[in-house]
Amino acid sequence: MSAKILDGRALAKTIRAETEKDVAAFQEEWGVQPTLALVRAGDNPASVSYARMIKRTCEQRGIAFQAHTRPDGVTEDEIVKLVQDLSADETVHGIIIQKPLPQGLSDAVITEALDPAKDVDGQHPMNAGRLAQAAFVDRPQDIGPYFVPATPLGGVELLKR
Repeated sequence: MSAKILDGRALAKTIRAETEKDVAAFQEEWGVQPTLALVRAGDNPASVSYARMIKRTCEQRGIAFQAHTRPDGVTEDEIVKLVQDLSADETVHGIIIQKPLPQGLSDAVITEALDPAKDVDGQHPMNAGRLAQAAFVDRPQDIGPYFVPATPLGGVELLKR
């Protein structure tokens, strides 16, 4: 068997076009623009840069983007309340909790406050558990819908296609 070059750039272009079609179909079916909310605490330079990339990608694909930033001194209770409010907001369809969080904020507590149905990073314990049960690759999906972390899903997509 000969080696095959996997072209991630070409696949990314294809997936971006598919995403744009999916966004248009969502808007047609539901009459609203899909909206992604990002929660970030502190000013970690890598997090700030990554948030800018997410915003740009959303705008390019037709997805509305909301940045909810808080200063380093934000309390865990304030972040939990923000995440709960966004989870309950019917106009928000997906949420990312940007990490790393500032020292003193518990990833586990804040992630637990997130509605698993809006957890686009697949970090909520329910999504992680469903992933562990189904192993999402070519297995029956009888455990209900859930989000899978993007990096491993991207790798699997590259291998599948």
